[in-house]
Amino acid sequence: MMLRNTYDVLKYECAQKPDMAGSGVNDFDEVFYKLAKFKEELSKNNFPRRKLYWATTDIKHCYDKIDQTYLVKLVETQILKNDNYFAQKFSVLHPYKSLEKIQTKNYTSVR
Repeated sequence: MMLRNTYDVLKYECAQKPDMAGSGVNDFDEVFYKLAKFKEELSKNNFPRRKLYWATTDIKHCYDKIDQTYLVKLVETQILKNDNYFAQKFSVLHPYKSLEKIQTKNYTSVR
């Protein structure tokens, strides 16, 4: 649970200052958004129509090599802006009588 809260706080801080994450993304929807924004900027600047190439990397085993002491210091000094954060998790239930089903949507709020 501790890592989940930490992840939620980091997402919160990145949402407050999107440029902090650079080209980093949290999910595939963000990849599409950033790619669409990139293509729009190319069009605005009259970039000649050329083929665009896409590269991906697999970072599955990279975490073993990260200097964790340095990473914690970096997060504490450069990313976290508050001494304390409040993470709240809640669910909203939507009953559908016609389907005889209840749909659950989970949310996380960080302040």
